[in-house]
Amino acid sequence: MMIPAILSALVVAAPADIVCPIMGSKVPATAKSFDDYAGVRYTYCCGGCSEDFKKNPTEAIAKVIAKKQVSGKALFDPISRQRIEEKNAKASSDYKGVRYFFTTTAEKAKFDKKPADYATIPAKESMTCPVSHEVIGGYANAIAYRNIDGVRYYICCAGCVPEFDKDPKRYTAKIQDTVKAPGFANPVAHDH
Repeated sequence: MMIPAILSALVVAAPADIVCPIMGSKVPATAKSFDDYAGVRYTYCCGGCSEDFKKNPTEAIAKVIAKKQVSGKALFDPISRQRIEEKNAKASSDYKGVRYFFTTTAEKAKFDKKPADYATIPAKESMTCPVSHEVIGGYANAIAYRNIDGVRYYICCAGCVPEFDKDPKRYTAKIQDTVKAPGFANPVAHDH
């Protein structure tokens, strides 16, 4: 019978639950406690886990990866490097403890071929827009990012992206004093 074979081909595995990076328990969809770290949002099962995560995020993330769980949601499509909301994503992939969202299924396919090429977080970043020199504040406030010479530069608005892409070195040279190690940067009040 071909019908069961066709039906089984249509069944798609549900994505793994998002778990608290500290407790390892499923995070409810209504959870409000979170921190954005290195461009990824980590949501907690309860308010107390935030402080533990902030003490040593690298260790907490390593434990999640070792258990093959998913605890973070990327705030940017790693192919287009544009900010993306989960509700607007056309596809997603889980890689090393993080769920990545994509604006197209073609981007997901490209990511899935070589996820390490796109999911790597540079050792340094700048949260100051290289074009406008505006302090962006939180990762979720940025519209996009670009990686140049081992530094991730977050860009404040859609108008700055094409300007930056014309001559990245010109813009990055002016904000070298803002480059630092990735860290925590939750959304803040922002004009854009």
